[in-house]
Amino acid sequence: MKEMQKTQQGNCQPRMRVIQQWILALSAGMIMGSMWNAQAAEKGLAFDENAATPVELIKTAKGFKTELLYSVPSQQHGSWVALASDPDGSMYAADQYGSLYQFTPPAPGETLTPSDIKKVPVDIRAINGMVYVDGALYAGVNDYERKIQSGFYRLSDSNGDGILDKVELLRAFNSRGDHGVHAVVPTADGKYFYLITGKKKAKSTRKKK
Repeated sequence: MKEMQKTQQGNCQPRMRVIQQWILALSAGMIMGSMWNAQAAEKGLAFDENAATPVELIKTAKGFKTELLYSVPSQQHGSWVALASDPDGSMYAADQYGSLYQFTPPAPGETLTPSDIKKVPVDIRAINGMVYVDGALYAGVNDYERKIQSGFYRLSDSNGDGILDKVELLRAFNSRGDHGVHAVVPTADGKYFYLITGKKKAKSTRKKK
């Protein structure tokens, strides 16, 4: 891990707690995937389809409740591997091989529909990790298909309309595959970022000004 881009982010703890909750939920779904495959047949469920892990197969600590908000249709919204939230409560979801999406979490007991999921109109793809800090979304791109440069990016709203529309490459990486660039985590002092990578990360290159 290595510090990446300086930022005056201040105290990000409240936002980090929200992000951590969503990341834990996403991770639980991934971890439970193998159990889902093993047990689905016994319950008469189709485990060969791209469907979310059934709630009854997810075990949580006492006092916690699991709700299925959305089963992502792969043909329409791809394979989600990263989530982040902004201060207004909007959520961002990234397709491992494609676009970035935005949605507002539903009220307790309600669910999302495909029409609730909006594609963010930015020229970026294959975000594998991201975090929203001080008005910008910082993202680790790990493009398996090498259609854009893998690396560390900043996405921001250039005209104040609430929609991310500006993309900046802060640091380039020759990275691809499951063990490449992934999560983005702010440091405790709020001055730097950790960019979590796997063994497939090659030497980085600073973007020339």
